Amino acid sequence: MVLEKFDEKTWAKILLTAELDDYEDFQLLKGYPDRKTFLLIETISKVVGIEVPALLELYGEYFLTYAIRMNFASMIRSLGDDLSTFIVNLDSLHNLLQLTYTEMVPPSFLGESGGPVMLVTYNSTRRGLYPIAVGLLRAVAAQIYNQVVEIVAKKTNTEFPEGTAYVEQVLLEIRVVSDSADSPSPLPSRSIEQESEGILAECAGPQPLLSNAQLTSLLPYHLVLDRQMRIVQCGRKLRQFNSGIRPGAAFGEAFSIANPLVGAEFAEILRFINSAFTLAFRRLHTLEQSKQVVPRTIFVKGQMRHLAEPDLLVFLGSLRVANLDQMQQDSLFMSDIPLFDVTRELITINQQQKADHTINQKLNKATAQLSKTTQALNAEKRKTDNLLYQMLPKRVAESLRNGERVDAEKFSMVTVLFSDIVGFTDICSGSPPEEVVSMLNSIFTKFDKHTEVNQVYKVETIGDAYMVVGGCPDRTEDHAQRVADQGLDMLASSRLVRAAGSYKDCSIRIRVGMHSGPVVTGVVGEKMPRFCLFGDTVNTASRMESHGCPGLVHMSEPSYLLVKDSHVTEPRGKIYVKGKGEMRTYFLLGRAGADCRVAMETAAEWKNVQTWDENKPSTSSAGANGDTSLASAAAEAAEIPTRTRICHLL
Repeated sequence: MVLEKFDEKTWAKILLTAELDDYEDFQLLKGYPDRKTFLLIETISKVVGIEVPALLELYGEYFLTYAIRMNFASMIRSLGDDLSTFIVNLDSLHNLLQLTYTEMVPPSFLGESGGPVMLVTYNSTRRGLYPIAVGLLRAVAAQIYNQVVEIVAKKTNTEFPEGTAYVEQVLLEIRVVSDSADSPSPLPSRSIEQESEGILAECAGPQPLLSNAQLTSLLPYHLVLDRQMRIVQCGRKLRQFNSGIRPGAAFGEAFSIANPLVGAEFAEILRFINSAFTLAFRRLHTLEQSKQVVPRTIFVKGQMRHLAEPDLLVFLGSLRVANLDQMQQDSLFMSDIPLFDVTRELITINQQQKADHTINQKLNKATAQLSKTTQALNAEKRKTDNLLYQMLPKRVAESLRNGERVDAEKFSMVTVLFSDIVGFTDICSGSPPEEVVSMLNSIFTKFDKHTEVNQVYKVETIGDAYMVVGGCPDRTEDHAQRVADQGLDMLASSRLVRAAGSYKDCSIRIRVGMHSGPVVTGVVGEKMPRFCLFGDTVNTASRMESHGCPGLVHMSEPSYLLVKDSHVTEPRGKIYVKGKGEMRTYFLLGRAGADCRVAMETAAEWKNVQTWDENKPSTSSAGANGDTSLASAAAEAAEIPTRTRICHLL
């Protein structure tokens, strides 16, 4: 119901909150304890925000839809031609289902004639579940009998006579609001029963034709009880199974009422007179080898009728045997069942049904295990996919997985960012390798989280260098703003990470540079394919980083023109850039509206400082086409004089 009316995420949240397992606790054809039922109800109510009574009514309505979907519609319609007769025969359906679902403990429904309304007494061994019956009956009226009914719980009773297993009784008042079917017939009343008895008396003739001995033989499992619940007459088979069953004996000494769950009192049985009754008695069975008497419980199922004159209860029933295994266990034979009794056919049918039930249980268990395995495989696949998507863009990874060729793609405008750690070479030379790796993992993990927030793509890392691009592989108009935010977040995160080794008392300081322009992308390699960016834009972004200053984002004029309205900037002026000559660059101080005083002071310190030796010959392998890679950028950054790279770290 939750999956259909809500979604899988809601069901997963419910299971997690209730600490239940979808496959272990909710298999088809498998019972589970009431504790889990009520825990599940309370959890669903809290998660979806529906009060428990309304939720139970909703479930009652859904249960009918599910039963119809499972091809039980014909069985439901066979209970009666209107809602009233359906209610009368509902207990009989439950008794039939108990032959297959032996752990089932259903409620009981008693219908009474109430004039313009139907009065139904609901009895249950569980408290608080009657709204399910309300929703179910409302759905039956609508979907089976084309009626709109109003159902009101008028009275609730929780006090029952001793020996009654029911703990809650609710009187339901059912009123038909609109009816597109024929008018429902009234529920059976005592007057109708008395009228039927009069008709039977006329059919019997003036004098009885059968003796008591003949009756006890023809009806081997019948009982006649007086108001004191003493046995007046009993069937021959009952007497054979237990010698204590004889006229004059007390009903309670030999029998107990298995269903409905009421006490063995005359008045209580009259209240449930329209229900099917299942009686249990002890059969005294003698083992042939040891001659030991072993009592066995035998069940007989039938109907109680009240004879107003001479005020007697008559039970007409037959053996209640589900299958051949039960017959063998109770040492019963087909000869113990009268030829006219349909129980013979039911045993054969139920034996086949039991076999099918066992197969279905095994199939459901295997299905649950398969679903669990599939879920685990999907979880592992998601982990693998996430790892793959960190190495390659999702669109590129999917194309490669499908065996498709990934062609080079041109992007007219993107923003590329480089960063590196100031004084990284000296940190490495004075620190254990494990501490250096731990430091890099700590700072790069923070950077990775920022890429998810700012929605930019991490291209790669080499050593201490970190490369990011915005507007590629997913085209966006605000790529420069996103990369600018990424650079500012990286600066803030780097201050929270301590350096390694002898510099552990100092925070890491990084240089960040960015530039905007066109690039060409492509996948290079087959054994370990990499998503690469090519073009002068990459080279220039690397130069912005290498000519940048610790604790600041250094950017070119094209990037400045894209972010000047959304961020606070400071002109650095014209500087000599290796391989580029003289360029006008800027410092990015912060987001618009932010407090940028500290960044302004830092920018003022570095405004007129040349961060690269302009007389040093270029070692770039870019050549005429101006292409560069992260490896060459990192190599060139390593050539910065030590005093400049360490800056204020020491």
